[in-house]
Amino acid sequence: MSSTLPPPRENQTFFTVSALEAGILSFPRDLFLAGTPSHIPERWDAPALCFLLRHSATGEYILFDNGIRKDVHRLPPAAQRRVDIFGSFVIVHDAAERVASGGLDPARVSQLVISHAHWDHIGDLSRFPHARIVVSSGTYELSRSGYPADPKSPFAQDLFSPERTRVLDPFDGTWAALGPFDRALDLLGDGSAYVVDAPGHVRGHINLLVRTSADGAWAVLAGDAAHDWQLLTGAATIAVHPAHGCVHVDRELAEAYIEILRALALAPDSRVRVLLAHNAQMWEDARANDWEGFWPKTITSL
Repeated sequence: MSSTLPPPRENQTFFTVSALEAGILSFPRDLFLAGTPSHIPERWDAPALCFLLRHSATGEYILFDNGIRKDVHRLPPAAQRRVDIFGSFVIVHDAAERVASGGLDPARVSQLVISHAHWDHIGDLSRFPHARIVVSSGTYELSRSGYPADPKSPFAQDLFSPERTRVLDPFDGTWAALGPFDRALDLLGDGSAYVVDAPGHVRGHINLLVRTSADGAWAVLAGDAAHDWQLLTGAATIAVHPAHGCVHVDRELAEAYIEILRALALAPDSRVRVLLAHNAQMWEDARANDWEGFWPKTITSL
């Protein structure tokens, strides 16, 4: 498998990317990180990040992930029990409020790509009333067979309306290898963004590979492929909690996918930025620098 991403086309379209903070979680170290230096705290605050994309040619807005909803009591009981694992969380502004505070009507967001259906990524989909929801077939099926038919499921059966949801199946023959990724699909057909199968975390987990310039810069919107930057650098490994197990349904697949992201992000000549949903370091740096990279500002291309 090649590690080389496709070169730009003539008059290549791309996206500008802005981060949004749609909630803050308290991360327990022993649930997420193993082998960490002793100075890492037992708990730390990490954001629930979403990413707002603007197409260079059409001006179309796409949102990747949707953070935490304010009315978490509406989640299925099993999801609420997962919320309790974090001990506490803060949700001052949801994703739609963040979008609006930067001067954009949430109704102008045309597509909402959801990496997976965990509670801190799905938010309240009704807050983007005109957005087409884009999910993988695995995520859609987990939801459709979920709560209340399955009382133990953390996924609501009515989460994704069939009328407004585009369901993508990585194994239907329309996806193809792209650089280091086994399966990818050109989202708009112009080479500006590719939905990428990102196995390991949960069934149906997807990432979005986005061009961020016309001359070869990229970003991988990586969702929960890794929960902290130390997993990308190799300073930490994936934890297995004595009570809760591993946060990934397939630890080996998750580790293999992290290796792909590590190679893309840390190569000496890399022009690929990996953006994790819970990157506390990026969030802290932005807060110290007048929210650089956060909407309505944009993340600078490499």
